[in-house]
Amino acid sequence: PTGRNPNPPATVIRTVRKGEIAYSENGSPVDIVEQGDLVATVHKKRRGNDNNNMSAAFDIKVGDGRYINLSDPGSTDDLTKEMKDAARIQLKVLQDQMESLMAKLGN
Repeated sequence: PTGRNPNPPATVIRTVRKGEIAYSENGSPVDIVEQGDLVATVHKKRRGNDNNNMSAAFDIKVGDGRYINLSDPGSTDDLTKEMKDAARIQLKVLQDQMESLMAKLGN
């Protein structure tokens, strides 16, 4: 068609963020994070170039579109027993993996 820009604007590819919903080409919502998945988000502040300008958030999906944030114990207050069980299992797996990695790194 005439009058259309042949070069569409560049789009940055990224994953779905907490609270966002991805949609298929047909407009159906797509949930790409499974229950028990650990979602890590690292934010870098715009100014400065050192690691002190970075923060990380770790969330575990516990079901029904709900997440718990590892740095916010209050995020578990309203969970069902099944959600708490799922979180407990995933946290134990994460704890075991961290212990193994720390042992390999030494003192």
